[in-house]
Amino acid sequence: MSSQKKNSINTLQQLFSQIHKTKFISESTLTSRVLFCFIFISIFAKLFFSHINLNDGSNGPATINIMSYFVIMISLISLVFLNTITQLYKKEGDLQMSNTISVDLVIVVIYFLWLISINMKYYNNINLKKVPPGFFLYSNLTHGVIGFQLLIYMANFIMTNDREFSLTRGVSDLRSRVSFINYLLIFLNFILILIQQIILENFTVDIV
Repeated sequence: MSSQKKNSINTLQQLFSQIHKTKFISESTLTSRVLFCFIFISIFAKLFFSHINLNDGSNGPATINIMSYFVIMISLISLVFLNTITQLYKKEGDLQMSNTISVDLVIVVIYFLWLISINMKYYNNINLKKVPPGFFLYSNLTHGVIGFQLLIYMANFIMTNDREFSLTRGVSDLRSRVSFINYLLIFLNFILILIQQIILENFTVDIV
């Protein structure tokens, strides 16, 4: 290994070590709870405020969709970052491999970016509800599936970080079943988001 690469690794280790010593990380349980609160507040905000819209199209369903998905996405990324740092230094500051960044979580973040881009592209149309009614049906179904996925992520987060729970008999089997359900939801969400995009691209009325 070259000296430059070693220096880069040492720099990263020192950076993670300093982050790990901060109050933000030392109170990781409280921090994770706050982030989960942001996630669930965003979910309920989408449910309660998505029907509010102004006649000029400046605010409405697209606005709350973008805000909700953005807050959820940032909260998820923050949880992954927090969990990664705490897992890296479990034993006397030694750098360890972490399994906190999973493929399914990366896919969910990509889905959020996809949904945000759809709502930004057809922002006025969605806010003025000049889109086929079927769009809102699939949008709500997507939101419901995302809610279930976030519950699954929270369950996995607890199973990964709660030492007593992770030692409970049958947890490994439970995690496998939960993971299988999550991948089914990921596939279902792909179909639902794709249908939304097809509806908007082919059946949206132009705003005059």
